[in-house]
Amino acid sequence: MDTHDEGSVFLRYKTPAVFIRKYMSDELINLYEFLIKDKSPEHVIYSKYLIEIPELQWNPTPSLEDIIAYSIYIALSAEPLDQAITSYLDKKRNYKKNWYKPIHEEMTGRISAKNPESLRHYAEEIQAAKRYEKKTIDIKQCMEETAAIVEQWRRNRFSYLTDFFFCPDKPDYSIAKAFLYDVTYDSLLILKNRFSGSLEGFNMKVPSDFTTKPLSSYRTSDIDTKPSINVNKEVVLSSQYTYDEDNSTNVMDMKYTPALPPEFTVDTEMTEEQLIKKLNNFNIGLNVRELDTIDQAIVTQLFSMISGENIGEAFISCDFRDFVQKVTRTARPRKANFDDIAERLQKLKYLGYSYTEYNKETGDIKTQASIGFINSVNIDREQNILTFSPSAEWKNRYVTNSYIQIDSESYEKITSYQTRAILMLLQQERLASFAKGINATTLTIKFFRTHMKLIKVQNSMFIRELDKHLKTLQSEGIVVQEYEFILMNTSVKIHFTPLTEMEKISYGYSVRPGLEDNN
Repeated sequence: MDTHDEGSVFLRYKTPAVFIRKYMSDELINLYEFLIKDKSPEHVIYSKYLIEIPELQWNPTPSLEDIIAYSIYIALSAEPLDQAITSYLDKKRNYKKNWYKPIHEEMTGRISAKNPESLRHYAEEIQAAKRYEKKTIDIKQCMEETAAIVEQWRRNRFSYLTDFFFCPDKPDYSIAKAFLYDVTYDSLLILKNRFSGSLEGFNMKVPSDFTTKPLSSYRTSDIDTKPSINVNKEVVLSSQYTYDEDNSTNVMDMKYTPALPPEFTVDTEMTEEQLIKKLNNFNIGLNVRELDTIDQAIVTQLFSMISGENIGEAFISCDFRDFVQKVTRTARPRKANFDDIAERLQKLKYLGYSYTEYNKETGDIKTQASIGFINSVNIDREQNILTFSPSAEWKNRYVTNSYIQIDSESYEKITSYQTRAILMLLQQERLASFAKGINATTLTIKFFRTHMKLIKVQNSMFIRELDKHLKTLQSEGIVVQEYEFILMNTSVKIHFTPLTEMEKISYGYSVRPGLEDNN
C-alpha cells in the first residue's frame, strides 16, 4: 500500500470508529475480548495491517477503535459503502466455506490428507476428560453434536467468523484476518443503518441560521406576500419580518419564486395590479405557507447528509422512504406523508431569505447575509431515490462549521417537531456556555417568542407550551438538566447537562485516540 500522507486521510475515520463501537454487538465485543485483545492475533493485526498507517504505528497494542478505524478506512478507500458491504459479505462466505470444508469431509468420511480431523480430536479430548469422572461418551454422537453446531454457524449468514467452534485452534494470522472481516462488515452495516451511510452520521446538524435567526414558525400558518417580476422575468413573492434583538433591528426578507405553468408569461412592464390579476387567473395565490418546524426537521435531515465525503459533489442521493421515515419518525409512512414531504422539498428549492442587521441607534448596517437551501431536488418514486443539490450557502456553512450539532441518538429520542427545534436552539446555548466554562444561562421569554415566532400568543399560554418542551428535554436527560421560570415569568434559567466524553469527541472538543469503556 502507498502510505504517502496516509495519516491525514485516516484521521477522518477515527471519530466515527468511537461511535461505531458504541453500536457494535455484545457478541462481537466478547469475541474480541476472548480471541484478540492482549493475545497473539492482536499482534498480527498490528504488525501485518495497522503498522502501515502512520497514525497507528506508535501503538503496538491497538484499541478496538483503532481496528475499527483501520477496517472502514481500508474498505471505503476501495469502493462505495454498498459495494463494500457486498464485498465483505462475500469474503466472509468464502472464509466460512474454507473453514467448513474439513468438517464436512470428516462427517462424510471423505477425509483429505491435510484434514486436521477437528471433530474426532475434540471428541477424544472430551472422552479423556470424562475418564477422571469415571464416565464415557459416545465418540460418534459427540462428533455429530459438534458438527450440528458448526452447521448452524455455517447456515447463519450473520454469524461471525470468529464464532466458529474451532476458531481458537486456527493459526493466529487466520484468527486475525477473520476478526478483521467480522469487524469491517459489522462496522459498514452500522454506518449504513445507524449513520445514514455517512462517516459523520453519528451527529445531526442544522445550519446555524435556524438557531440564530427566527426562520421557522412553531405554528403552521400562511403569510401575505407582495408579487414582483425580477430581471430574469420570474415572478417573485416577497415578505418581510422585522424584530429587535439587543442593540439591533433585524430584517428578514423572504423571497419565493413559484414554479409557473409554461403558458404563464410575464412582461417586466406589468403593474403590480396586473400581475396579481394574472396570478389569480391561474389560481396562484399570494399567500405562502411559512416555514415551520416540520420544514426545519427536513432541513436538518438534508444538511446532516452533507459530509467530507460528498462536499465536492454537485448532488447527494438517499433512499426516499428512509428519508421520510426519519423526518416523520414513522416506521410505515402513509402516502400523505410522502406527498407532504415531497411538496415541502420542492418548496425549499424556490425559497430564499436575506438578512440585514441594523444598528438600532444609528441605523447603519452591521451585517448582511443570504440564506439559501437547495438548488434542485428530484424524487424518483419508482426507484425510491431522493436527489438534491445543496446551495452554495449550505456548503459554505458546512466548510466553515457554521452549524449546530447534536448526537443522533438524542435527536431521535424526541418525537415532537417543536421540541426538536427547541432542542437545537438550546444546544447552541449549551455549547456556547461550555466554551465559556459554565453550564447555565438565563434566557428571556422574548428570546423564545422571537425564535418561535409566537409574538402574539398570550403569555400564560406561551409559558405552558415552553414548559412542556423543556420538561420533555429534562425528563429525557437531553441538554436540559434543570430549569426554572424567574422574574415573574419573564425569563427562564437553564442548567445544562454536562457534556459526556462521547459528546466531547463528537463535537470536536476532545481528540482522544480511543475509548475502551464506551460500549
